[in-house]
Amino acid sequence: MYARESDRYRRVLSELSSAFAAVNSKADIPDIVLSTHSSARRVYLTKYRYVGDRFSAQACETLTAKDPDSGPKSWWDPNEVLVQPCKTH
Repeated sequence: MYARESDRYRRVLSELSSAFAAVNSKADIPDIVLSTHSSARRVYLTKYRYVGDRFSAQACETLTAKDPDSGPKSWWDPNEVLVQPCKTH
């Protein structure tokens, strides 16, 4: 992700993601959440906050399919996935 400055673009986040969303926050710049897949049966949601001059990871959740054979019909259905905090954040 890049931020535009007067004469150039500056990198503020270097993570790859399959989806993202802006999240309301009390800061001037909204927090963002990135979704990344480690497999067809596991997704990570990481919340980033703009700190200093770039986005920094603040929290993470792991979504794991309850049915390991077929995966979830929807990653956003709590009946289909198990949600746990990431071990690294």
